[in-house]
Amino acid sequence: ASGVSAPTGDGRATQPADEVGPGRESPLAVVGIGASAGGLDAYTQLFRHLPADTGMAFVLIQHLDPQHVSHLVELLGSVSATPVHLAADHDRLRPDHVYVIPPDAYLGVEGEELRLSPRGDTAGPFLPVDHFLRTLADSY
Repeated sequence: ASGVSAPTGDGRATQPADEVGPGRESPLAVVGIGASAGGLDAYTQLFRHLPADTGMAFVLIQHLDPQHVSHLVELLGSVSATPVHLAADHDRLRPDHVYVIPPDAYLGVEGEELRLSPRGDTAGPFLPVDHFLRTLADSY
């Protein structure tokens, strides 16, 4: 064991980092970033300057009108050194990859997998960023 500890769900460090995660020395770092349609410039600037080997998985939650067609995967793919994918249900999160929420859906995390669910007809507001960050916090 390296002597470095990884946090457990309650904030206590109890497991050595080299024993966390299948075949990994430490848990996968997942970065969730939420924005509205106005966040395109910030996303572009971030991924234009981000190295390809951060070791982190990035999940982008864009809050758009359900009728809006997003071109975020193509736009970021043209400037990013990191592969950019449209997220799909049961995608396994991998380091050095970017995942983009599909339109009109909720995206969550369960362990190291993405979970996609339809927006549906909800009576309340559509809060995909909140939903994603809650599931990320629950999983990590």
